[in-house]
Amino acid sequence: MSFINKLNLDRINLLRDEVTQKPALIETRLLAENKARTLLNNKSGSFDIEDFELFLNYCNTERVPTIRNPKVFSEKETFTRFGLSFNGKNRKRLMNSTNICNFWSSQLWNSDGHELSILEKFWQEKNNLGAGIGLPALILYLKEPLKYNIWLPSLHDSVTIITKKRLNSKRSSENYLFYNKLINSNLRHPFSLKPQEIDYILFWICKNAKE
Repeated sequence: MSFINKLNLDRINLLRDEVTQKPALIETRLLAENKARTLLNNKSGSFDIEDFELFLNYCNTERVPTIRNPKVFSEKETFTRFGLSFNGKNRKRLMNSTNICNFWSSQLWNSDGHELSILEKFWQEKNNLGAGIGLPALILYLKEPLKYNIWLPSLHDSVTIITKKRLNSKRSSENYLFYNKLINSNLRHPFSLKPQEIDYILFWICKNAKE
C-alpha cells in the first residue's frame, strides 16, 4: 500500500464504489470467465476456429458504464474487456495459428504445478501469435485467478505508475512473476480486490495517466 499515494488511493476507492464492485461488472465477467473455463476443461488442445472464436468472446465479455452516465451500466454485453489485445488484427493472427494456440493453451491449462516452466518455454520459442504476452497470461489467469493476472502492455505500464518501479517488459517467467508480485502486494491484497476488478482498475490508471 505504501507505493500508492493518497490521491490514487482515493481515486481507486471511488472507482470501486462506482464501478468495479457493482454486480453488473463482477457477475458478467465471472459468468463469461466460467464459460471460458468450461471450454478449456472440455476441449483444451482441440479447439477448432469456432471454439477459439467463442473462447475469445467469453474472455472479452463485459458490461460497462454508459458514456452519458458513468454510474449507469449498459444493458448490453460487449466484447471489449481487453480492448484490441484479442480483437482485430491480433484475433486474426490467433485464428490463423490454432495449432500453436491449442498446443500451448493445453500445456498451460493442464499443467500440474509446472506452468511457469511451460510459460518460459513458450516465450523462449518466440511464438508470434499476435496476442504476444497476453494469451499465455490469460490462460494462467483463468487457471488460477487468485494468483495470476493478465499481462498486457497497458497493464504493465499501470503497475509502473502506481508502484514507481520500472518493470522489465521482456517476456520471461521471472518478469511475469515480479509483475504479479507487485499487483498482488499493492492492489489485490490491500484492497481485497476480486480478480475481475484488477484489470479494469489497471486500465483506468493507465488511461487517466495518459490524459
